Amino acid sequence: MPPHSEQIVSRICGALFRGSLGAEAKPERTSNRVQLRQIQPGKPNQNAYVESFNGRLRDECLNEHWFPTLLHARTEIERWRREYNEHRPKKAIGAMTPATYAKQLANSDIINPGR
Repeated sequence: MPPHSEQIVSRICGALFRGSLGAEAKPERTSNRVQLRQIQPGKPNQNAYVESFNGRLRDECLNEHWFPTLLHARTEIERWRREYNEHRPKKAIGAMTPATYAKQLANSDIINPGR
């Protein structure tokens, strides 16, 4: 991941991440001041971006390979992650790659006001 990527993500997402651990889980905060909130069970549309990404990872990487070792799985997932973030432009962000968009955003007034 690029340097400071956790800071970029937490600022972009307004310090809010959602998960699906069930109704019994309560919001909590991480050491990075990111508030975690759980989605309602059976409501994946409340977390549509993550659900979409997870489906893409599963369909394009995990279902395409047999991983004989944990090292092989990590290597293949990292290869897929790099291709997804550094070589595949996304229409939703102006046909840029996520890596290019993150660099541009990191240098903008949105992330660093008064720069």
